[in-house]
Amino acid sequence: MEPEDFYDCAEQSSLPVNETLDDSGLGWGSFAVGALIGSQFSHSNAIKSEKWSDVLPSATDGEKTFIKQLLRFDQELDTALSENNHERILLLMNGFNGCLYGPWKKYLPGDDEYEPSPMFDLYFDDLILPVIHKAGELCKGNLAKNIASDRLKEIERTRWELDEDTWEFKKI
Repeated sequence: MEPEDFYDCAEQSSLPVNETLDDSGLGWGSFAVGALIGSQFSHSNAIKSEKWSDVLPSATDGEKTFIKQLLRFDQELDTALSENNHERILLLMNGFNGCLYGPWKKYLPGDDEYEPSPMFDLYFDDLILPVIHKAGELCKGNLAKNIASDRLKEIERTRWELDEDTWEFKKI
């Protein structure tokens, strides 16, 4: 599955709110429910990777591992971006790409093996999709432009091993 296919699939599965409403609108009750859900599931540091399983207790063990790894990636990426650590960003994005087409593939809509638990499927757009979209937007730029060419060649020639749970890279 190509990244574009996944993004297209995700965009098509999310109907705009105005297409699902009648003329009466949502009202204050729906606003309050939305605010409550948003406060619990917002894409921010409020959801810690250690605590997320309390939010989705019915997720399968594989889904829990996937989300924990994805949230850890997001945390590491935010840190690298805030520190302008371009080498780390490049490594993280390469690791992300490897995970997206490797062990994470079966947790993405559109894959033949995608069989989500009901809660995983329900909160996919709120918990997972923002991280994937952020990574996709970052990939649109030239990730290597701020890395010296000699250093970039060294990084490219090096074989790396990734621990998906910690997002630490080791030379092998």
